[in-house]
Amino acid sequence: MDDSISSYLPGCSPTHHIPEQLIDFPTHFQTIPPELKIQICRLVARRFLPALALVHSSWTSVAQDMLLTSIAVTLWNEDNEWHAYKRAAVIRLLCTLRDTPEKALRVRSFRVTFNDREKAIPVTEEDWRLYVDTLKQLRCVRHIRLPFTDPVERLDEIVQMIADRKLALRSIELAGRLYKEGHMADSPFANRLGSALDGATHGGSLRVVVAEGIDDVAESWVTRFIPTIGDCASSMCYNPDYGTLSFYTPTYDFPYWKIVFERSFVVLPYLYDDPRQDVKSVRIFFSPEDFAQGLAGHFTSLIAESFPKVTRLTIALHNYYATDPNEDAKNGRALLKGNALVPALSPFGSRLQSLTFECYVESAFRYLKHSKLGLNLLAESLALGLGKNLRYLDVVGATATRGYVNTPSGWFVQC
Repeated sequence: MDDSISSYLPGCSPTHHIPEQLIDFPTHFQTIPPELKIQICRLVARRFLPALALVHSSWTSVAQDMLLTSIAVTLWNEDNEWHAYKRAAVIRLLCTLRDTPEKALRVRSFRVTFNDREKAIPVTEEDWRLYVDTLKQLRCVRHIRLPFTDPVERLDEIVQMIADRKLALRSIELAGRLYKEGHMADSPFANRLGSALDGATHGGSLRVVVAEGIDDVAESWVTRFIPTIGDCASSMCYNPDYGTLSFYTPTYDFPYWKIVFERSFVVLPYLYDDPRQDVKSVRIFFSPEDFAQGLAGHFTSLIAESFPKVTRLTIALHNYYATDPNEDAKNGRALLKGNALVPALSPFGSRLQSLTFECYVESAFRYLKHSKLGLNLLAESLALGLGKNLRYLDVVGATATRGYVNTPSGWFVQC
């Protein structure tokens, strides 16, 4: 029995005596067929694959090959000893993929960040060429992160690869810094990228466009993740700091919400090690009309079933299409009534601990911003048996916390 295995077995140690007749005799663990090893590696959480590669030489290649399927690295370019060590390792990996076609063909997800997500440190031409030349070799890649670089026109080379269908992408992730620096506003670059993504959805394989969130980016961009994808791809936002997913429903009629949601699963394995266990916070954008009519449950039921660990929910009200302000104000009065809340919250049972309402529709906001009224309506609806374990409420800025103060209701309200 191999020492690396025996040292972890009860009653065994690296010096435990092994009968002479068993030396060099293969164990069941070593003789598992290669195709079964691949299936096992697919079931193992990615964070355990490096350890599995070290268990025995017979597992090294299959575990390493599985690690190559999804690559997420940061290419640092700072005067820092630790960053220099990590940079050297990343450069070796990228050079290997660039120069070894058989390894490059194994890559399905390729997510590269230059320096820090939060800092606009210049990217050298040498680093950029290595990134692009490596990407060109990934003929089977299905997901990429479009990184931030300055000047942004460098990205045109990748945009053209998408437009020419040289990348058969099923999903693409846009760096949050592209939004923060204003490049995703109404700009020539945004128009070129939008045209390429639109062509990839209508005539290609693209199904999901993910916007990477950054906390200090103005909220205006959050309300419209990708303004150019039409109805052919689902639009989703992901905040890597908190693992929060955001979904945008107002561009679709509710009978299509399930289709849009299911498309999103294409990208989730690239963002999370285990989506069902790791997703704990979700923001969902609804139109005031859909929410007031009690349609939100069609989407929240999908969330609750797919992500059983979600305890924080944000309902964001936003209209993609222009609507009658009077109609929005009429809907506003119904937003926090039981008829709207029960369908939206009941799929989560009693597991929600935090509930937030955001509003980007001015006429509805004017109604909800009367914080005492909003919180009272919400409390009235929660009395129906929803949210028994809620500890935090936020209605467009008015907050209430429970369990920390000695009040008759148990809630401390700040308006």
